[in-house]
Amino acid sequence: MIDETTPENTIVYHSTQSGKDWSVNVRVVEKQGRARVIEYRASDGLHRCILPANVVREALAGDGLTEEELERGVSYGEDWAEMLHGVEMPTPETVAQVLRDAGIWTAEEARANVGATRAAIARVYAPVTTAILRGSRAIQKGRR
Repeated sequence: MIDETTPENTIVYHSTQSGKDWSVNVRVVEKQGRARVIEYRASDGLHRCILPANVVREALAGDGLTEEELERGVSYGEDWAEMLHGVEMPTPETVAQVLRDAGIWTAEEARANVGATRAAIARVYAPVTTAILRGSRAIQKGRR
C-alpha cells in the first residue's frame, strides 16, 4: 500500500489532448474523510485540488491520473486575485517615495535599518493586506 503521508510522490499524468504522459510531483497535504487534498505544480504555478481518496491511491500505486480526473478535482483555496480586484497596487515609484519618507535613501540605510525598511513597505502595502483580511473575514462569515 502506498504511504500517502510521504512528503512528495511522483504521479504519471496522462494527457488525452496531447496523447503524452509526463510526471507530476504530487503531495497529499490533507486527508478529508474519503477525499484527499493534493498539491502539484503546473506550468502556470502551484495548485491544490480535492480528489477522491481512491483516485489518489490508484494514482500513487502506478495507475497515474488522467487529465479529466485532475480537472474534475475541486479547486482548493481562495481566489486571492479576485479578492484584490479594485485595490490599487503600489507602483515602484510609490514604494520609493515611502522609503524616502522613512529616511531610507541608500542601500546601506536599508540594510542598517531593516525594521524601518520593513515598516515602510508594510505601510505602502497596507491596502492590499486590508483587502485580503476583509475578504477572508467575509468568506469566514459566509461559511458559518
